[in-house]
Amino acid sequence: SITVTTPPAADPSVTVGTPPAAGPGVTVTTPPFADSGVMADPPGPAENADENRDKMREIETGVLWFPTETQTNSGVIKLWVYIPKAVHDNPGRKAPCVLVAPAGSPMIWGALLGEGDQREHLPYVRSGFCVIGYEIEGDCDADQSNEQILAAVTQFREAHAGISDARAAISYALTMPEVDPKRIYVAGHSSAASLALLAAEYDPRVAGCMAYAPPTDLVARMGPKFINAFRQLVPDMKSFLIHSA
Repeated sequence: SITVTTPPAADPSVTVGTPPAAGPGVTVTTPPFADSGVMADPPGPAENADENRDKMREIETGVLWFPTETQTNSGVIKLWVYIPKAVHDNPGRKAPCVLVAPAGSPMIWGALLGEGDQREHLPYVRSGFCVIGYEIEGDCDADQSNEQILAAVTQFREAHAGISDARAAISYALTMPEVDPKRIYVAGHSSAASLALLAAEYDPRVAGCMAYAPPTDLVARMGPKFINAFRQLVPDMKSFLIHSA
């Protein structure tokens, strides 16, 4: 029931449509995470969030960047915040904001921000958008111990497959004076595209979604051998995979 569209240009005169309401021929279902606490309001930016704006620097001509943190319902995640200099230098001017999670996770645990992620962030900033890159709780490596993997998978599940992290990043964006609250978008490719779709489904503050090559059938993608192996650690792994894609 999600409408995925190319985002409008960074122009306040552009209006964004909404998915159709329930009616003849339209089926509206309750999202699988709806009763799991995913819709709980995140606690807001970390106490030092405003101080971190002092770390802002121009990383290329016209692009300002600083790292910060924000609180989620279960912990704290790092954010990379980008602001077009032309917007920052004109108080009162508002820009749309795109939120992007790291790609490349196996979608059973989270992911940290890395140097390569900036290549995905910068084109949006150059086009006039504010950008927030955000981490997904439950980072892990496949060569870690079963105990470490289980801890990461548990943290990822408690973050509702990263939805809670996306919602916390959105809440942070809405505290920024440069961001137009009516033009909040989520984007990503591969595993991050699936999370973008979930964020758009669960957060009404999202005006649009850009999902590039999202995996949508994780059960088929993982295969029975992988799922059966992980059932030793997580008995309901198959059910979680169905809900998180």
